[in-house]
Amino acid sequence: MIEVKLHDVGEGMTEGEIAHYLVQVGDHVTTDQPVVEVATDKMVAELPAPVSGIVKEIIIPVGQTVQVGTTLLHIEASNASEVPVAVKPEVSRVSEPAPVAVAAPPAQASPSKRVLATPYTRKLARDHGIDIEAVTASDPSGRVSEDDVLRFVNAAVTPQETVPSVVEEEVTQQQTPPETIPF
Repeated sequence: MIEVKLHDVGEGMTEGEIAHYLVQVGDHVTTDQPVVEVATDKMVAELPAPVSGIVKEIIIPVGQTVQVGTTLLHIEASNASEVPVAVKPEVSRVSEPAPVAVAAPPAQASPSKRVLATPYTRKLARDHGIDIEAVTASDPSGRVSEDDVLRFVNAAVTPQETVPSVVEEEVTQQQTPPETIPF
């Protein structure tokens, strides 16, 4: 007997309401044929049959809300060689000697750490020519803020390039009287 369970159909759902069964006990179903409709807060989804076979039992009645992982119905597979996809990997994983080798490439694929920062903060760092990974976060959660980027910029500026000198130049240019044009 194959169990058809409520699985996460998207958006991180944790529960769903059985809206409608598309099959009845004794019906012959084929692989990927929709067998039940489940309603969530955001959508109505059809769950497919994992194997071809005959519906032997409907466990959860229409209208009941169930958690993800709850068995909804049983199907007796019509072909003994037909095993649901979820069962095949478990058997092959036990016989495979190196599951660690599979997990290693993703870690090597991204050697740099992902820094937590808002898009504006990232843009601010780019505009100042700063690698955001070099900025130390003052937030306990590790998020780099605008203030952290500006503090990094001010620490990197040499005394000759201080902000007040730029402001002083602008002020002295503005104090020069404009040329008068006679009318």
